[in-house]
Amino acid sequence: MQFMLVLYEDPSLIATDSQRQAAVEKTGEYAMGLLADGILTGGAPLRPVSEARKLSARDGKTRVLDGPFAEAKEVIAGYFLIEADSTEHASKIAAGCPNVDFGSVEVREIVPMG
Repeated sequence: MQFMLVLYEDPSLIATDSQRQAAVEKTGEYAMGLLADGILTGGAPLRPVSEARKLSARDGKTRVLDGPFAEAKEVIAGYFLIEADSTEHASKIAAGCPNVDFGSVEVREIVPMG
């Protein structure tokens, strides 16, 4: 089964450049371990939320909101695609992700297409 691990960050927990660099290094090491174990099938970090855009359409009008988004306490920092036997197995894998220490990790099973 394939799962997406959505990696969140709490900007208040990685506010300095040194904290950000440490977070990037820890997450990179975690990813390399998953890759070596044959668990990681894809993923990527995302550009900063300050460069994001959120779009919605209501009553035929499209609204574009530039980031950062004030209502968000955590921001999506990236994602991993992993192979796991079950949601419980994927959750155990996610528990080792450094983002649990400075944000959170959401585990979502991917629905096969076709």
